Amino acid sequence: MSSPDRLTLRYMLGFRCIAGSCRENCCTGLRVELTEANHRKLAERSAKIPGLQVLFEKHLELEPEATRTAKRYAHIEPHGPSCPYLDGDWLCAIHRHAGEETLADPCSLFPRVIAEVNGRYELSATLACPEAARLCLTTENAVDSVPYEPLMVAREIVVRTHDTASADPYVALLDDVRQICLDVMDLRGVSTTTKLLLLLDFALRVEPHFHRGTTTFDSAAFGQAVDAIGSRLSVVESLPERRPSARAVKALHEMLLARLSGCDNKRFNALFRPLLLTDPALERANIGAYFQGNAGVAKDVTALVQAGSQSVHTRFGVVLDGYLQRAAVNSFVKDWYTQQPTLAGSLRRLIVRLALSRFALFVHPGVTDAKDTAALDELAVDSFQIIAKNVEHVPAFMELCEAYLAEQQLTTVEGAALLLSV
Repeated sequence: MSSPDRLTLRYMLGFRCIAGSCRENCCTGLRVELTEANHRKLAERSAKIPGLQVLFEKHLELEPEATRTAKRYAHIEPHGPSCPYLDGDWLCAIHRHAGEETLADPCSLFPRVIAEVNGRYELSATLACPEAARLCLTTENAVDSVPYEPLMVAREIVVRTHDTASADPYVALLDDVRQICLDVMDLRGVSTTTKLLLLLDFALRVEPHFHRGTTTFDSAAFGQAVDAIGSRLSVVESLPERRPSARAVKALHEMLLARLSGCDNKRFNALFRPLLLTDPALERANIGAYFQGNAGVAKDVTALVQAGSQSVHTRFGVVLDGYLQRAAVNSFVKDWYTQQPTLAGSLRRLIVRLALSRFALFVHPGVTDAKDTAALDELAVDSFQIIAKNVEHVPAFMELCEAYLAEQQLTTVEGAALLLSV
């Protein structure tokens, strides 16, 4: 493919790494993988810079010879929760002393994701990066599709390629099904929550014959289900209107507790440990450094969530819907449903992430005191980014969430509606 078409989401046109001004560090908790070319270049540059040479010898590990490949040749193990190449000011020593071209491919690309679909490159980003989250969530027309130039990225590394020759309809129809999702998300006068429930309703109706490896795909039935999406809107909208219920809060609370046990991210812990643990005084020493000026945390989580939800919906309902809309569209572009066995499973994962992000926003210190949209924007970027980094990017935990939803009988449209009521 000599000259692919290139599309991105509008917010990416303004994205630049803000380095030391960032509230997070993208190097925490990651095991950085290096290609053979990455390893060779870092070895050559490190040999000329004593400080880097020491780090290279101490922290670069080759993959086992039996499994070593040119693409997965070596790795940098985290040093505690952080990358050992972080300087005292939390900036990358490789970038500082040897230049961007010496970084491993994942470090050069993050938070960008480049995928190739039917001869087209698509550039998006994970909201695990605070600056990407800020631009995506709070920028006008952030998720409009626009062309981009290859020079926008230092290395145009394609991380995922669509198999255009696949005989599996589940894979072959990627572009068509994603467009259906995006068309539903573009419906006017319909809340983002309702749009997501409408898509889940559609996914469950086609699931018997539309899933990974299907041998019973029925194109006529699939087309009828697509045509019926509009008529199903009234069914979805008739679901009982709910404020955050104790059952929904409990479900999200328990998922976060399960994640808390294995998460050493300081921002995740600062927000959730004082709230979720029975003895928060033991765990809250650092909360002031991350969420200042909010000394108290309510013990009754359900009451706290309900208060935050009512406060945000009353004053900023349209703004909140915009956050959800843009985060969802970003996900449809970045996270192909084909990465999961079923379309419904992919949608449930998205719904869990959005529900947890709302939960995080509603319990965020200061949410009830947010005076204007700018103040809420700051809290929303915190909340969505913390969940993206510590939930979305942990596949094993997402699988645990799916098993939990099945156990709690929350895999239906009604169950999703319950989660999104929070």
